[in-house]
Amino acid sequence: MTESQKKENKEEPINKVVEEQKEVTIKVRKSIVVRCGGSSVGSPEAIEAVVRWVKQEIHKGTKIVILASAIPSEREEMINFAQHLHPNPPAEHLNELTKYCDAKSAQMIAIALRRHSISFSVFNGEAIIIKPDPEAKVVYQIKPDNCEKMLHRIRYKLDQNVIVCSGFKIIEGKNKINTTVLRDSNSSAVVLAGLLGVDICIINTSTDGIFQVDPRIVAGARRIDYLSYHQMSRFAYMGARILSSRCVELAASLGVVVQVKLSPALGESRGGTIIGPFKLSSFSEEKGPSRGMAIQAKVVRFEISGSLKKLIASLPDICLIDSAIYSEAGGYVIVTEEDAEEVRRRIEKKNFKIKKEANLASLTLIDWQMLSNSGYINKIVEVLDKMIIAVTTAGDAISILVKRENIEKAARILAKTFSLVK
Repeated sequence: MTESQKKENKEEPINKVVEEQKEVTIKVRKSIVVRCGGSSVGSPEAIEAVVRWVKQEIHKGTKIVILASAIPSEREEMINFAQHLHPNPPAEHLNELTKYCDAKSAQMIAIALRRHSISFSVFNGEAIIIKPDPEAKVVYQIKPDNCEKMLHRIRYKLDQNVIVCSGFKIIEGKNKINTTVLRDSNSSAVVLAGLLGVDICIINTSTDGIFQVDPRIVAGARRIDYLSYHQMSRFAYMGARILSSRCVELAASLGVVVQVKLSPALGESRGGTIIGPFKLSSFSEEKGPSRGMAIQAKVVRFEISGSLKKLIASLPDICLIDSAIYSEAGGYVIVTEEDAEEVRRRIEKKNFKIKKEANLASLTLIDWQMLSNSGYINKIVEVLDKMIIAVTTAGDAISILVKRENIEKAARILAKTFSLVK
C-alpha cells in the first residue's frame, strides 16, 4: 500500500448529538412502542410469535403500541415497479404506496390479535414534519400539528387496548419525501414513542442487539449491553445500519430510550442493547466495550467534479460511509449500494460530472476512547496488506475500503486483531 492510498484527516462530519452528563433512571416498563416489520411480519408463524409476546406483556400490565411496517421485499417491489413507470416517481405517490404496504402489515397483526381475543384499535398515521433546531438545543424540532388529534385518540385508547399503527413517516420539510425516508420505519417508531411519552421504544430486528462487529459475518462477536446516544450515532453514521444516524438523533432530541433486540419471530431475546442518555442506572460506559466495527458489504464510490460541500449538504438523510474533498472542484463520496441510486439522482440534478465505482466494501473501526489513530493505521496496514484500496480517518473512526470479495476475510482479521470477538 502506497502513501498516496492513505488519505488521512478527512473532513470530519459534524456530530449532532449533544448529551448532558446526568444520571437518568430507566422507568419500570409500563408502556412501550414496538416496531414490527421485516422478519416480524414475514410469515403467519412470525406474526403469531409476535402476538404471543404481546400477550405475555399484557399479562405483565404493559400498555403496548405496535408500529407495523412493511416487509422490505414487498416495499422494494412497489418502489421498483413505480420506477419502471416513471424514472423519478412523484414523492406523494411513493408515500401512498409505502403506506399501503405498512397498512397491510398492520391489518395482518390485527387479524392475529383478534384470534387471541386481544382488544385492539388500528390507526393509519400521517406524516410527521421535523426540522433542525436553529438554536441547537436539540437536533430536531418535532411538529406533529397535522396528527395531534390522532395522537390524542391513541393516548385515550391505550388505556383499554393494544394500539396497532402504520404510517407516521418522518419527513424533513413538507416536500422532502424520498425512498430513504420511506424505508426508515425505526425513526417513525422513535418519534411516536417520544410524542406519546411511553417508557421505551423497542426495535425488533434479526439480531439480538448491537454487536461490536456483525455476528452474521464474524462468529463470536460480542453483544453490547448499552450505548449512549453519542456512541450509537457515530456507529450508525459510519455504517452500522440497524439504526440510522437520523433515528439516533431523533431519540436524543426527544429523550427516548431505545431497546434493539431479537424479534420474537426469531427466538427469545437475551436483552438486546439499550441506547440512551450518557448515564443510566444499572449501565456504565466503563463496563462496556470501547470499540466496534461497522461493516458495509456493498458500497459505491462516486468521484465528483463539482462542489462536494454543496452535494453533502443535499444528502442529510443519506448515510455517507466516507467522503473526501480533493479541491474546490472535486472529491468523492462513498454510500451504500441501497442509497446509490438516490445519490446518483441528486448528483445529476446538480449537473456534476461523476464516475461511479462499484464492487467495493467498507469496514470502519470506531474507538470511542481513541486518542491517537497512528498505531491503529499501522496495524491495519500490516494485517490487511494488499487487500486495502484506501484508508481514511475522522476523529474516532478509521475507514478501510476493500474489494467486495475480500470483505469477510478482512472483517475476521480485524475483529481478531482488535479483540472484537470472544
